[in-house]
Amino acid sequence: MRKQNEDRALVGERIFVVADGVGGHNAGEVASSMVVSLMDDLDVLRFASADEAEAALADKIVEANDRIHQRAIHEPEREGMASTVTAALVHDRTLVLAQVGDTRAYLKRGADQLRRLTPDHSFVGALVDAGYITEEEARVHPKRSVILKAVGLEPTVEPEVGERVALQIGDEIVLVSDGVHGVIDEDHIERLVHGRPLDTAVDDVITAAREAGGPDNITVVVARAVADG
Repeated sequence: MRKQNEDRALVGERIFVVADGVGGHNAGEVASSMVVSLMDDLDVLRFASADEAEAALADKIVEANDRIHQRAIHEPEREGMASTVTAALVHDRTLVLAQVGDTRAYLKRGADQLRRLTPDHSFVGALVDAGYITEEEARVHPKRSVILKAVGLEPTVEPEVGERVALQIGDEIVLVSDGVHGVIDEDHIERLVHGRPLDTAVDDVITAAREAGGPDNITVVVARAVADG
């Protein structure tokens, strides 16, 4: 339904990112593009440990926050621009995550249920975590678009380090913007993704989000762990 796409995605050899320019602010698409551009630098780097890879992800988010915030100060027409981000980086068969906002990462492993790996830094996310409302109620809550933390919105930001995953062959990692998880539930996402060709899975998630009303920009990244070689 939106005329302008403020989402950006990155699919590298070892890094996967979804960034969503914060709706209601100026130049959200500029902010999300800046986040993704900085994250792309990590795809060619090698790290000594998962700790180092995780720290590099968080440091890039902090750097993006500083650059976006400073640009908004020096370009008044972009005042208030910001972006959410969820970034996943593979180091030696370990997946590390860093996140700000309400873009999400999920893991689907074998017969296990699709599992969310990241929190939501949002008003409704806090209500769900506290047990005041359900995920279903969050999707229709009048304040569902209110973000509590975003990259560039404040002078400083503290990225959330997500759950680490020791990858197994067949594991599926799914990253989505709120244009997906805000309109279709996790069971539906799982059915559309699990065991299916990656391009088909992505197309079908986008179609399902559109058919559910498509009130926001829709972005999904799907990656699957395969055997070496």
